[in-house]
Amino acid sequence: MHKRRFRLQPVLKYRERLEQASQLEFATAAMEHQQESMELAQLEQKRLAGFEELGQQEEQDTLDIHAIAITSAYMQTVSSAIDRQAKRVSASTEKLASKRGELMERSKDKKSLELLRARQKAEFEREMEISETKLLDEMATNLYIRQSIEGEKS
Repeated sequence: MHKRRFRLQPVLKYRERLEQASQLEFATAAMEHQQESMELAQLEQKRLAGFEELGQQEEQDTLDIHAIAITSAYMQTVSSAIDRQAKRVSASTEKLASKRGELMERSKDKKSLELLRARQKAEFEREMEISETKLLDEMATNLYIRQSIEGEKS
């Protein structure tokens, strides 16, 4: 059976490469987001630990002005770091959403060409079936005519 080549195959291959590149970019952005989120969680744990230490010192009556000043300065530093890290997490969330959108768009582009290829293949196969049916009908007609002519001669 004759085989027809999909004319947009190079475009489909190009879109597949774009999708793969987008998948890689999305995975990288997801890893970065996860890392930024983990760093934020660690900073929040440090802040909680500072509050717990302050509470323990208060319970044990070992709290003095010097300890309060040191802990307060530490908590301010940690809070500033948390604010900065929260901004980084927010930025990485936006980047992740952007990369997800790009990936979805590229996947959709590739899928549309794959559907077109499948439709063209189905159409080609239908045309080939029609052509084969016509050929078989013509052969059957010719055989019948030949048998009719030979039957008249005998």
